[in-house]
Amino acid sequence: AIGYMLTEDDIRAALTTAKKHLRPGGLLLAAPDLVREGFHEGMVHRWTGNAGDIRIETEERIYDRDPSDTIIESHFTYRITEKGTDRTEHDIHITGLFPIGDWTRLIEETGFTAEVIHLPGNEGGYGEHLFSGVLREK
Repeated sequence: AIGYMLTEDDIRAALTTAKKHLRPGGLLLAAPDLVREGFHEGMVHRWTGNAGDIRIETEERIYDRDPSDTIIESHFTYRITEKGTDRTEHDIHITGLFPIGDWTRLIEETGFTAEVIHLPGNEGGYGEHLFSGVLREK
């Protein structure tokens, strides 16, 4: 859900809430889908899933309508085949996009030590960055 934070204040509030649930030395993990450094305009991701007699082909197109802000739009198209019948559904998700430096700064500002863990990520670059924070002693 951290990916749905749209502003630095949103992230700061989420980290402050997490802090209330941890003792000193407690571990925070934040895994945004994308960071600014890994994003490029018009990214397209496709994947397929099956469950029983249902098949869903998903296409996500990601747009940054205003590169000066921290908001991106993901336009989803779902092609669903169920019991031999096809239908298409559409959805739009509005999420935040922040540079790695902003993530680490906000984690530090809210009382944690910050570390960036680089991961192999999923196809298209999703999940390449995991941010950890250890709550500092008061």
